[in-house]
Amino acid sequence: MKKLLVIIFVAGLGGLYAGSIGLGIAYDNFIHSNSAVNAYPSIRADLMFNVLPILGLRVGLLNVDIKEDATGGTMFGLGSGVYSDICLFIPMPLSIMPYIPFGVWYFNKYFGMNSSHLAFKGGLGGMMGFGNLRGYLELGANFITDSPSGGASFSEHWFYGQLGVRLPFGM
Repeated sequence: MKKLLVIIFVAGLGGLYAGSIGLGIAYDNFIHSNSAVNAYPSIRADLMFNVLPILGLRVGLLNVDIKEDATGGTMFGLGSGVYSDICLFIPMPLSIMPYIPFGVWYFNKYFGMNSSHLAFKGGLGGMMGFGNLRGYLELGANFITDSPSGGASFSEHWFYGQLGVRLPFGM
């Protein structure tokens, strides 16, 4: 999978595919299924490659969750393993380009625990051009299921909102 991401990255920089660098601010974990969980802001940076005119691959490069100290403090993630999504663009003759981001993650035996973690992400977003920049707004939901070995499984869901800008390259 990493080799595929490197090929897509190199092809995007070489001008074969359109790409963009995104920088955004998110509000994560609001309307959480567990009312004891607090929402928090995040700073996110990503690369998006338009593999086809209606299909994009988004790879997270940076994720900084600014949480209260009582809930773990600030968490920092860096690298291509932060997150990845597929974005389906809806062609419309408007200045706003709507898209549907979705992702699926599965981890087994993560953080030294004998546990399985399955997560789904989906939402709706829109981009609008401002000269060479494109602004975007995205709203979505995350659904997770944890199945610890020898323990009871549990599920959670929450919503997120993200606002930011994208700078195109390789066109």
